[in-house]
Amino acid sequence: MSDSYTWNNHVSYCIRKAMCEDGHTFFMLLFRLKTQDESATFSDYSNYSSLLNFQAGVLEFKVEIFIIEDNIVENNETFKVILSTDNQTVTVGEQIAFTIIDDDKANFSFASASYSVIEDTGFVTVNITKTSNTDVPLSVILDTRNITANSTVDYVPIENQTVIFQREEIFKLVNISIGVDNATESDEVFQVILTTDNPNQVEIVLSQANITIVNDDSENKNNNKSINNDSNSTTNNNDDNYNNIKTTITATMTTTTNKVIGNNYSNIKWTTTTTSTITTTTTTTTTTKTTTTTTTKTTTTTATTTEITTATRTKGVGCVLHFPSRSTSNYIKLVNPFNDSFAEFTVSWWLKTSIDDKLTIFSYATEERTEALWIYLDKSDIRFICGGSTRNVDYGDIKFDTWQHLMVRARKDVYTLYINNIKLGTGSLSTTGPSITNEGILVLGQRQKKIGGDFGDPFYGYIAHLNMWLTGISDEHVSLVYEHGCTNYDTFALQPALSWNKIISAIIEGDIQAKCDMQCP
Repeated sequence: MSDSYTWNNHVSYCIRKAMCEDGHTFFMLLFRLKTQDESATFSDYSNYSSLLNFQAGVLEFKVEIFIIEDNIVENNETFKVILSTDNQTVTVGEQIAFTIIDDDKANFSFASASYSVIEDTGFVTVNITKTSNTDVPLSVILDTRNITANSTVDYVPIENQTVIFQREEIFKLVNISIGVDNATESDEVFQVILTTDNPNQVEIVLSQANITIVNDDSENKNNNKSINNDSNSTTNNNDDNYNNIKTTITATMTTTTNKVIGNNYSNIKWTTTTTSTITTTTTTTTTTKTTTTTTTKTTTTTATTTEITTATRTKGVGCVLHFPSRSTSNYIKLVNPFNDSFAEFTVSWWLKTSIDDKLTIFSYATEERTEALWIYLDKSDIRFICGGSTRNVDYGDIKFDTWQHLMVRARKDVYTLYINNIKLGTGSLSTTGPSITNEGILVLGQRQKKIGGDFGDPFYGYIAHLNMWLTGISDEHVSLVYEHGCTNYDTFALQPALSWNKIISAIIEGDIQAKCDMQCP
């Protein structure tokens, strides 16, 4: 017999006894037959152990070893069949190795056949799902393809990107960057495609999905201009974009003009005290603007800044982050930032702000729950939503323009708030505490109304050294964290699961400024 066999359902094993020259045997032989695990174990096949009695004249035995059927995708597995005897005059052949060929496949698919994204969002999140049980890591290949959208300007293409699913993972979120422009155009479509280079274990069910980029630019967008001649004042609420205004306006003013620039910078005021002549002539496609004026710029006590900067994508390792405006374009996003799911946590951060309003520190969203964890300030309260339940502690008036240390600890069935190392309040959680999966998206500075997007309640001010432990740290560690200030925890025995260095090593979106020379606190 061969010394290696492959089987799918059962093994029929035959043992033959040698014969004398005349084809007969005149004596009895006793053998032991047993199986031995290798990569296959008792859950994969039925173990066998038995004595085989070859009576005189009996030339063979047939033994069946059954393979246990399951629906788990796994690698091929082996076991051995061993034949032995105590009779020293008998020679036994080689051990036999059997390979169980796994014929199960994992089903992979896009969660939806179509997605749509507003262009100004800047990215679209595609969900790839796995619907079968697997005992090994598996992967699929992701590509994009133009339809009416152009990968050179409308989105960042993906080519042969391997998306790996660990054995316990059932979905993966992939972000695709969208090009943002001010052009008035039709909605555009591109396609995402799933393939595999492992057809023996992977089955692609829904292999294609269309993504529609919804254009949010229009001829009249942000062109809301009004003039009040009686009061000799002008208020312009657009973004300094006079394109496609189908009128001609001439205004002469000798007065003080308050000009509020744009929705994105509605908190920034320019004060002009001069004699100004503004002539604006606009056709349907071009604009000529001539302004003679003297302008000084001032700030107010509410969400103001000293300069307007162009939106950037930077990294700021080891720096304080300044959110100069309350814009939903200012954020840092981390996909699957935690290695483990968690029921307890401790979050520590430093901040300095000058407004008394709802400010999001960070939000963490999962497929199961958009507000899996959302921590924010709301006037004199610090609030957090954990697993769908809202908790809040009144911490009094915030100290404007002063660095403060805040910490939220959720341990067992109790949460505690610390400010500047002072225990300010406690409250009750559910009996077992919230259970939060490690498959999700964390966004610094924005609330997520849907996973990975639809932002709101943006942060304003300065934030630094946000760290998170997936446990409720001890009171002793609370004090150590506070005393450590805005420095790394390299020497700590208890390292954070999510560190500030990891956060600010990610891409910084919008107008966030990395203040690497700023001291905190």
